Amino acid sequence: MNVTTAAADLVKEVSAYLETTAQHATESENGGSSAKPILLPYGNSAASECALQATIDLFAALPIRVRVLHVRETEFTYVGPVAQETEEEAQACAADAVARLRCHGITASSVVRHGGKHVLPSLILTEAHQIGASVIVLGARPRHALATLIAGSTSKPVLRQADCPVLLVHP
Repeated sequence: MNVTTAAADLVKEVSAYLETTAQHATESENGGSSAKPILLPYGNSAASECALQATIDLFAALPIRVRVLHVRETEFTYVGPVAQETEEEAQACAADAVARLRCHGITASSVVRHGGKHVLPSLILTEAHQIGASVIVLGARPRHALATLIAGSTSKPVLRQADCPVLLVHP
């Protein structure tokens, strides 16, 4: 299979998924089953910005709900846990993403969770399960294998363990 055929197949799959999501959302508005929300893990990174933009580009025309998950990261040092941002900064980051989604007509809400980088995949998977997410839109940074080995990966465990489709967006 060449790259052009693979890209065309992917476009067909995404289009079919979007049509199905729109149909479920319409049924929800008409008193049918409720549409499952989209989970958007979001932070202060270029990868998160790309995931937010992809969510807007792909889903703005549909009557969907987005849950923005911001994780207030804690780094463990020799003096104990140290938060990378204040609670107010974390809330503001999540609120900014929600406001940007709402500017494009997307119904959005946010939640801030607390944890270190090592539990980030677990927090994403737990939130997706709790809200019954239809899809997780996750930004991913390009890394070399050695960097991934040393620093770990958020996307790999999410891709392997998620109960729903994961749309991985690279900057």
